[in-house]
Amino acid sequence: MKVEKIGRNRYAVNSYIVFDEITKNAVIIDPAVNYTQIVDFIQNRNLKPAGILLTHGHIDHIADTIVLKEKYGIDIYIHTKDNEMLMRSELNLAPTFGYGDLHFSSDNLFKDNDLLCFENLKFQVIHTPGHTKGGACFLIENILFTGDTLFNGSIGRTDLYGGNDEHMKASLHKLSLYDKKTVVHPGHGASSTIGAELLDNPFMRNLC
Repeated sequence: MKVEKIGRNRYAVNSYIVFDEITKNAVIIDPAVNYTQIVDFIQNRNLKPAGILLTHGHIDHIADTIVLKEKYGIDIYIHTKDNEMLMRSELNLAPTFGYGDLHFSSDNLFKDNDLLCFENLKFQVIHTPGHTKGGACFLIENILFTGDTLFNGSIGRTDLYGGNDEHMKASLHKLSLYDKKTVVHPGHGASSTIGAELLDNPFMRNLC
């Protein structure tokens, strides 16, 4: 299993492609404003996209979802509590980012502890509200995709629709219990590990 991080865009959003080099099966996580790079990588590696996983419903993480769904004929997955954000542009902030009335619905809704299987690629859902009501992380093997919940040295903001400080603290505590060697791939910024964040991230150090 391999991970390709794609983040060359004006909003510094990280999109990820998780793929198997043998089967060529691939899953796209948070297709933001990286459409060309995502398509080029998939084509160059002869990958077979199987689904789109969304960590939450903000426009900077979902902007290219519909065009990729239509291109590859694949389903969209989001937590049940964030589907309303996909369906209402004023909640996903599309107008604020210049995308107008961009709205759609997910094909599949997941919840905490669900296992999302795409042949040999299996993702455990970890519901991590705080940034949004349905914010979620995805764990595959020892790799954790944390969206806008946990960053390298910081966390996602809690002052937007669906945000909640207490929920964020509980979510960070949940993540702190994972193995310290777990790799963290966030929605913005550089990658890290749970161990490094417990040592250096003030929001993780002060969970008590």
